Amino acid sequence: MLLMSKYAMMHRRRARGEVEIPSGVGTPIGGMTSGGGVAAAFDGDTAQTTTTGAYTGPSAAESVMWVGKTFSPGKVFSRAIAHSLTVGFQSGANPTIVLGIYGKNGSAPANATDGTLISDQPSFTDLNASMSQELVSIDLVTAWDHIWLRVDPSANANAGVSELLLWEWA
Repeated sequence: MLLMSKYAMMHRRRARGEVEIPSGVGTPIGGMTSGGGVAAAFDGDTAQTTTTGAYTGPSAAESVMWVGKTFSPGKVFSRAIAHSLTVGFQSGANPTIVLGIYGKNGSAPANATDGTLISDQPSFTDLNASMSQELVSIDLVTAWDHIWLRVDPSANANAGVSELLLWEWA
């Protein structure tokens, strides 16, 4: 079995038909309803705060730390770029963060993990500043009705996203 580097795989994807999904396509979903709510993750602003971005406060359960879109027809997810809030993905604590992209067909997801993990990345230390992370799909075949980002902080229970950019395999 031939293994490709992440760079080679991303280059191949872009060369063969990767297309950014316009922010106005699909319906925003998720549990990050504080601050600007889930729609704030798709408004084109990559420099938002806890009061303007998609956010969950410190008392939120991990099950609500997600934001994404419902599509009809479904999309074959290829990659995403997640932009943190101006204070990082979790404000203040500089914890270890894990991001993952999930997909689901049929009924809407009930929580952050109610689907299939289709992209993840190693944990990283969140900075108390704006940052972005790219997540690449492990499935370029399945068209998903619902695609979302899960933010999994290791400390406290708050999380936020300034912007979530999604690409599909076309």
